[in-house]
Amino acid sequence: MGITDPIPIEVLHIKNQREFAEVYGLHPDTLSDWNKRIAVSAEMTDRKQWLQGLTGNVMWALYRGVLRHGDAARVRAWMEIVEDFVPGMGNYGGPEPYTMVL
Repeated sequence: MGITDPIPIEVLHIKNQREFAEVYGLHPDTLSDWNKRIAVSAEMTDRKQWLQGLTGNVMWALYRGVLRHGDAARVRAWMEIVEDFVPGMGNYGGPEPYTMVL
């Protein structure tokens, strides 16, 4: 089970936009332009709202991945992209953080 198509697997190994541009022969500014278009897209806003409803389930899967692979960056990426988390701000743009009552 999992991803078996070689193209997504190849893309998953790319670490940043600079490397992506090199692999696919793109000018780095092209990727910046694409990111700006995506950020203001109504379709992206709708998709982001849909994804926010999945955060609870995704967090459990990401947590297992962190334990298995030691890669906490995947959790941070989800929180920054989907939940508008801003590192160092103590909170994020999503709903109120969960609290535990003892």
